[in-house]
Amino acid sequence: MKEEFQEVLRLYKEEYLSKGYLLTEVKAIYFPIWKCKQEVIIATQAPIDRFSQVVLQTIAAGHSKHEDICAFLGIEADSFVLGQFHYLLKQDWIRIDSAQVYWLTPKGKALLEKEANIKQLKTVEFEYYTIEPSKAKKGTSSLQFFNPKLPLNSKWSEAKQTNFKGYRIFQNNRLEEDASVQVMPHHQNKAPNLNALKAQRNDFAAFFKEVSKHSFYDFGKPSLKCHPHSLCFLQLRYTKEEDAKAILVETRQFSKSVVEFGGFELEEKF
Repeated sequence: MKEEFQEVLRLYKEEYLSKGYLLTEVKAIYFPIWKCKQEVIIATQAPIDRFSQVVLQTIAAGHSKHEDICAFLGIEADSFVLGQFHYLLKQDWIRIDSAQVYWLTPKGKALLEKEANIKQLKTVEFEYYTIEPSKAKKGTSSLQFFNPKLPLNSKWSEAKQTNFKGYRIFQNNRLEEDASVQVMPHHQNKAPNLNALKAQRNDFAAFFKEVSKHSFYDFGKPSLKCHPHSLCFLQLRYTKEEDAKAILVETRQFSKSVVEFGGFELEEKF
């Protein structure tokens, strides 16, 4: 790491010299993020199950009485599989009258004719990260969702974004500080919670879609687990010799920042 510090000093010492600033300090900074886990209900599209399809086709073929359908399918009139009829009724694909005669609804006919998929709900565990902001910025969401597989700097070229392999994530209980390394603290009141997530439901749904490729339907059980983790970058501090209060700070990647290091790229989020 010391060799990288020396290289950064050499490369960027006079980066802002035209403005009167000189690079005076380089440190490794661990910036706080939160690793979160929770249950999410997703909506998926799937073909109708084979038995339901056969029942619909049987009714469409003219076998509309309950006993006729059972005889045609070779099942007993009180068979447990007839619970599937209740499912079809609940979905409004079929209806039944007092004489135990079934018929297809427009939805049921469309399902057969178009071989359409049906919406199914499924509960999955979703793992994701949020960046803990140093201070709230006006007009921004309180929670900043973070995909470590994508670059944070939106100004990167398309080629750079395509070649990016992801950020390295560090567990906080394994971090140590020294003169050249600073670990920024986490604040529990800035950790994600269910109320904040629900307030940003649309943001969360869009982020979930981007990361998982599934459509968000709803939050699952009211349980959210958050653990402190960190990202690591270099912080470059520039000062003016004639004005000690004039400070310019920038954040750059180095070998501990990313999975595949390609240069001391600027980061705009920190």
